Amino acid sequence: MRAARQGVGALAFGFVEASQAKVWRDDYYQIIKSDECVPIGHSVNANIAVLNGMMVNENAEEAMRRVLDGFKFFGYSIAHYAVYGEHRPGRTNLWRHFQMIKDEMKQTPGSGSIGQPRSVREHLMRYADVGIDQMIFIRQCGMNKHEHICEALELFAK
Repeated sequence: MRAARQGVGALAFGFVEASQAKVWRDDYYQIIKSDECVPIGHSVNANIAVLNGMMVNENAEEAMRRVLDGFKFFGYSIAHYAVYGEHRPGRTNLWRHFQMIKDEMKQTPGSGSIGQPRSVREHLMRYADVGIDQMIFIRQCGMNKHEHICEALELFAK
């Protein structure tokens, strides 16, 4: 909760469901409102953002098919660099390693913004209802196609 103690916005750099995001949000705002918060800037910027994979299509299965590998790859590559990976520049091929294990990977909690417009909207409302200020959509990762990303954004905007 360093961000709250310094009076800056926080990015929950992980994929969590709304219920877990609420726990973090409550802790964050409790600190922001207390004497523990000593702003490093001229004012407090109290905002919390979380990440979610995003792909919208009228057909939920098609949305998942289009984006699931890319979304899994995003999580895999972040974990490689931040947690367990032994990276050798110019030699490590994350995509090849990912291809070998991707089918064994479990569904990531933050993938609820993948599906039909209505279900994505309902999913996002759960975050709004617990006080999450911003949602950052992970769309362009892995081998996701640009035209699929644009179609999803256009459909979501309607």
